[in-house]
Amino acid sequence: MDEDDFVLVSPSSRDLNNQEEYIDISELANESFILRNEQTNLYKSVINLFEKSGITPDIFYKGNRFDLIAEMVAEGMGLSIVPRKIAESMTSNKIKIIDIIESPQSRLGFLKNKNFRQDNIDQFWNEIKKYELQ
Repeated sequence: MDEDDFVLVSPSSRDLNNQEEYIDISELANESFILRNEQTNLYKSVINLFEKSGITPDIFYKGNRFDLIAEMVAEGMGLSIVPRKIAESMTSNKIKIIDIIESPQSRLGFLKNKNFRQDNIDQFWNEIKKYELQ
């Protein structure tokens, strides 16, 4: 099981607030967003975050690929909200990561059927166990 918080991904050229280190979701009411599509739990979590703040987001684009989302944000086409670890893997110097005040946690867990054995599944399982939270 792993936990991660949500962050805002913005073009580095954009000045969203005076702090630049953190932002309240309510400050984003008039922004356009680039999000994962509706079939993902990430989309549902982000929409939940907006709903709790009383915001109906203007969603410019919904997609599957984080690399495309990062490119679109870098080009100034909108903002995105993603888990921090994903944001940190976006290697463009044209984007910046801003903490969201009172960000919910994203959780990822894996389950394995102990009665189903395959070499590639066992190898994957052994790899992810290296990152298990204590």
